[in-house]
Amino acid sequence: MADLHNINDHMALACECGCVRFNLLRSGAIECDDCQLKQENLIWSEDMNPNYQPDVKVEFTATQINEAQETIRMAIRKNQQCFWPEIVKQNDGKLPAEALLEASRQMQKNKQIRLKEDSYEHAMEYILL
Repeated sequence: MADLHNINDHMALACECGCVRFNLLRSGAIECDDCQLKQENLIWSEDMNPNYQPDVKVEFTATQINEAQETIRMAIRKNQQCFWPEIVKQNDGKLPAEALLEASRQMQKNKQIRLKEDSYEHAMEYILL
């Protein structure tokens, strides 16, 4: 477990390796930017990053989600290999990107689509099931 301590009188948090840069992971965990040690006793907050804005959960209507799902389906059918940029292009700014992401999550959960890693493109390909 990291022993966080203050350096100088500036109250900067530092990892035991001395690094003062931290990364917020998707899991919500925080790790040191240099040694990747998870910072168990550290909580990401406005105090760490004065520009921090908590994510506000946006609720989309069923119609928006249905439109987003259809956009995803159309992009997959239209492209031999469908990556996220093709879905965004198919959407053409009609729906917020967050609606597309939520629709994609729901479609994956309901086993309507899956993501396949493409080793050549180093990206995730969207595939209909």
